[in-house]
Amino acid sequence: MDFAEIFRVLRRRWRVSVPALLIAVLATVGMYRVWPTTYQSSAVITLLGPRSLAAQPGNGNNPFIVVGDLDPMATILASYLSTPQALGELQALNVNGTFTAAVPAFAAGPFVTLTLAGKNRAAISRSMPVVIRFAERRLRTLQENSSIKTPANGVVGSTVIAAPNAPTPVRKKKIELVAAVAILGLVAVLILSFSAEALAIRRGKGPDRASAPAKARVPGRAEKVDVLHSQDGHQVPMR
Repeated sequence: MDFAEIFRVLRRRWRVSVPALLIAVLATVGMYRVWPTTYQSSAVITLLGPRSLAAQPGNGNNPFIVVGDLDPMATILASYLSTPQALGELQALNVNGTFTAAVPAFAAGPFVTLTLAGKNRAAISRSMPVVIRFAERRLRTLQENSSIKTPANGVVGSTVIAAPNAPTPVRKKKIELVAAVAILGLVAVLILSFSAEALAIRRGKGPDRASAPAKARVPGRAEKVDVLHSQDGHQVPMR
């Protein structure tokens, strides 16, 4: 079956296909309007070397010079921020939404990306500074709660290298759902149209039955034909 045949079936069964198509279009538009848009904002922090290392001769009190060995610390911090305990603490700070912390792929330093997603753009903007301060406090807590006491000048610090961006809409999931509804609607149109076509053929109203020529009526054996005899002896059938 080719597209031309599919189109012919849809055209013949327009009483079914047209309403079904309208319902599919309305369902697709309704899904696009009803499903809420998700907004997302991200910030990036980097770990800083302790003051004791930055103050060593040749380092010039520059904490960025000694960040090369802090990659494992960044991974530990990202893992800690992703625990249920940390997420619960964020909720207690009125941070609503989906929060994630991760080390960027192919990162060239001890970077941690903080991402917050939710349906309220204004709430996301208000919560991002809270998220950054929370990450900084958790970094310090990790070092204070270690089995070995960390001196004050040996504490690893952090700073923001990419400020939180304005919340931007994330439409990937929404587009996927809308596309799924549209595809299901088109499939339903085809199923209903071909079901109507099959039902019409079974009832003798299909295109094959309608185009078939009518058979000529042939008198059966049970039919009687009266015959008259003319004066010259010929037989004349009489209906």
